[in-house]
Amino acid sequence: MCARFVTELSDATLGTSPRLVLEGDLDATFPYVPVHLEYILTEVLKNSYRATVEHHHDDPGPLPPVVVTIASSLLPPSPQRPAYMSIRIRDQGGGVSPANMKNIFSYAFTTAGSKGALSPTGDDGLDGGPYAAQHVGGIAAIGDDSGAGSLFGEITGKGLQTGLGSIAGLGYGLPLARLYASYFGGGSGLDLVPLYRFGTDVFIKLRALDMKGGDEVMI
Repeated sequence: MCARFVTELSDATLGTSPRLVLEGDLDATFPYVPVHLEYILTEVLKNSYRATVEHHHDDPGPLPPVVVTIASSLLPPSPQRPAYMSIRIRDQGGGVSPANMKNIFSYAFTTAGSKGALSPTGDDGLDGGPYAAQHVGGIAAIGDDSGAGSLFGEITGKGLQTGLGSIAGLGYGLPLARLYASYFGGGSGLDLVPLYRFGTDVFIKLRALDMKGGDEVMI
């Protein structure tokens, strides 16, 4: 469900989308808050799809796939050792410039509207790119009622670009995804490991909420 939405969004806003490959423990079930998991997966996939399309826009041939690997806890859960679900989302979207890593999980930073792709000059990466950092403006950019220069105006404008929403540009996708992933504690969370100029691995570790069952989310 999340992948289908992101694919449609990428096709509508970027003109194309990479293929999604699922691997690992595909039959695993996991009790979790569905809306939290859907938000986390959607935001990470949006970044991976956009990075892949932008990084390979001049390359001939098909786009490299985005690979999602699922691994569930193999040990019997207990109060001292809760069950976990681990998800890795791997793309070949150019990675993250070292200069931008400090801003990756900062609120109000985005790449939408930045110029160019990966910096051709080296490691600064300040000219834009799939994961470059660009401030939306001000302290949360809260302005007047007209929406001009305000955070509300940014959200409204980006949301109206397509009937589906925005694939990037608001600056809160990754920070909120990480917040949701760590919300229930127990060592859960979201980490990003880049290979600059090649791609990015995002690792999501979620703690089971109730071992008696729960809703499942279709990736």
